[in-house]
Amino acid sequence: MINIRRSASLGAFLLLGFAESRPPVVRGIDHFFATSPNTEPFYRFFRDSLGLTEVYPFRDYGDFASGIVSMGNVLFEVVRWDVPAGETLPSELKGIALEPNGTLTETVARLREYGVPHEKPDSVNMTSSAGVKALAYVNIGLDGLDGPGGLEPAMAAIFINDNLGSPRAVTRRKEGAEELVGRNGGALGVLAVRELVLGVEDLEAALAQWRKLLGDEPREQGGVVTWPVGPAMRFVKAPRASIIEMVLQVRSLARARQFLEPRGMIAEEDRRLCVKPEAVEGLRICVVE
Repeated sequence: MINIRRSASLGAFLLLGFAESRPPVVRGIDHFFATSPNTEPFYRFFRDSLGLTEVYPFRDYGDFASGIVSMGNVLFEVVRWDVPAGETLPSELKGIALEPNGTLTETVARLREYGVPHEKPDSVNMTSSAGVKALAYVNIGLDGLDGPGGLEPAMAAIFINDNLGSPRAVTRRKEGAEELVGRNGGALGVLAVRELVLGVEDLEAALAQWRKLLGDEPREQGGVVTWPVGPAMRFVKAPRASIIEMVLQVRSLARARQFLEPRGMIAEEDRRLCVKPEAVEGLRICVVE
């Protein structure tokens, strides 16, 4: 005879203790980027003046230009794209590309299941040096640029960048990080990007949307979201929704100051050591040990 009481208890135990958890949609930040109308010189500032390692050389494709360096735990890209006549592309921290936590099929299914507004996957083909055209990666837009309901800050480009398990992409990321270590972090002694600071108008509403990407993992506390991959994201209330600043972790504040001070690049902010925005096209970059 079946022990009804024991079976019911076991069922509750399984339901409460061993229920299948919902995995996160993304693992963290694959790369983030800044726009600049002076794309190549600005890219060279990070590569040559700051001594960060080149992961993808600067290339101008006509309506789009880009170059990528390693900041240790994450890639940083300087980009330019065409804007309508009469407009000027601003220099600003503009976008965050997230790394998926699974296959493309799993990612799309989880976005739907968790109720995360998203765009249709956009396949991007590239032509190799041998002239062979092939699928390179797939982007899935999550931001609010094209309509309401997207992830905040709405004025930033937030998307999932699926490299489809490309071993070449993994190798370049790893080699770039290792080379940066070999260079002792370049001129500033960069170890990693500690966090990106994101300004939003409605803090709780923004965090509620981002929590959907986390599945059942408790990775948000006090407005800070941490990831297995890449820097943390700190959300703060601000009058304008934007990516406010990057915070670099360096080997030594004294060493960073030694590089910045003779060049007139220091801006002291709230007892923090920051780079003078005018020296980096208006971007906000602060350093911590």
